[in-house]
Amino acid sequence: MVVLAPLVVERDEELKAQVPHVWQTIQFAPLPEPIRERLAEVLKFWLFERFPSLSAEEIASGKPALPVVSRLG
Repeated sequence: MVVLAPLVVERDEELKAQVPHVWQTIQFAPLPEPIRERLAEVLKFWLFERFPSLSAEEIASGKPALPVVSRLG
């Protein structure tokens, strides 16, 4: 599942480049809205875990498909 990309992509720069595609894949998945929302929350959690020194804005910088989110959800 793409939501686990932060766990399996080893290089940070590669992961950052993949985030827009991963985000769009979740947003347009043929799943019920509550499931897509939960998957998006899981992705955001793992991105914050992977990049703990970055804010939500920094994670999203240069990635127009990645929404700006707060750590509180």
